[in-house]
Amino acid sequence: MQLAEVYLAYSLARSSAVDAPRLLMLDNSLSGILGNSSFSPVNTRIHDASFNGESLTLADMHVALAHPFNRALDVPSTKKFQPHHRLIAEAVWHGKSKIAATACPGFPRASFDAAARYLSKPGIDAGTWDSAAGTFTFRVDPRASWTKSIRVFEQVCESLFRDKSPTGLLHSVAGDDSRLEYFTVRDLAFLIGVGIRALIETSWERRTLLVGVVKDSASRFFYRNFLGSILVVKGQDPARHLSVPLSDRSIVELLPNTSHELHAPWGTVEFDSCFMTLHPERPDPKQPWVVKGYNHQSLGETTRPERIFLRSLVQFLLTEEGVASHALFLDRLAYPDWDDKDSGKLNLSTGQFGTISPFFFDSGTPNRLQQLSLYLLSILVRNHFPEALGYPDPLHQADWGAKSMKRRVTGLLESSDIAFRANPLYKTFRSIRESFGR
Repeated sequence: MQLAEVYLAYSLARSSAVDAPRLLMLDNSLSGILGNSSFSPVNTRIHDASFNGESLTLADMHVALAHPFNRALDVPSTKKFQPHHRLIAEAVWHGKSKIAATACPGFPRASFDAAARYLSKPGIDAGTWDSAAGTFTFRVDPRASWTKSIRVFEQVCESLFRDKSPTGLLHSVAGDDSRLEYFTVRDLAFLIGVGIRALIETSWERRTLLVGVVKDSASRFFYRNFLGSILVVKGQDPARHLSVPLSDRSIVELLPNTSHELHAPWGTVEFDSCFMTLHPERPDPKQPWVVKGYNHQSLGETTRPERIFLRSLVQFLLTEEGVASHALFLDRLAYPDWDDKDSGKLNLSTGQFGTISPFFFDSGTPNRLQQLSLYLLSILVRNHFPEALGYPDPLHQADWGAKSMKRRVTGLLESSDIAFRANPLYKTFRSIRESFGR
């Protein structure tokens, strides 16, 4: 379902200039999709697949997952986490397959060498690294590699969703076109990752406002992670602040009961999506509080990319009689010449990643695109459906359609069991015996 949603949004964004939308809404967390599709492609099997005689290598997949690129927003950044993303971006920005460390101002030489060492190691073999000269040469131009990944994404999605091919979830094996295998969950996650990255870059290119809306969440990214990190930056002890057990949504929905100055639509300040992982933590009671990422069992400390998405909580229905809607989570794409100019300065010093400079907005910082997003979404909130008060009508109707399709598919799958029940020989002896119980 998520692959279909991303492909539909990408197809709309790539429409002709006459039909292309100016606002795209997804009933999903955009930063969540991007984060969940950011992984090492080593454990996928799609690199052994053949698509009309074309195949992806592990190097191609690393190039694809390094996107999106935006030089004006400094995306990807020069932090120490996943420095090979920046190296690939520098090669694309310079339009060359060979990139030198001296041609990348602001990219530390140590990070450049670490990135080149990673991309040249056996298994990935994306190019050759000349440590003495400080250069890295890609075997395949990263621009051509990215274009190939998009072609594969489009080919698979067109077979699945446009042609409705019964073999859409199968792919040929490279070197043996007669052999077919199913896509794994990781393969589909990679295709979703290619789609969301292509959607982001298309939205930047065409100036399409890309917004994700999430209805239900018990997250504490705003109150605990973002505000807690700000307290650490200001030198304050966040222990009392972090002792509040409420989720972000609970706090936002309680605020109108304590302040009569709030009028819908209203929302919190926007915060960078990197705070989905960056949070305050005190390693030892005797040590000071620090800002760090989450620990992964195999990758160590990790974080989400900064300066790509901005998150906030909003409420679109609030009356004097006490009728209020649930708070929604907005996930908005950041745009050059807008958010980078409206943002304040915030430098987070981390032990593992170096200095991270996310977008930062406080109550006194004007944020034009947040105001525009609230205005456009408030127009789409018509409150025609009592079960979806304060929720954009187009997304509610789309949710109706998706659930209707799900019921049809569920009925189809359940009806297929009739043939097995009619002929007991289709069942194993064990399943027949256990169905009677004792």
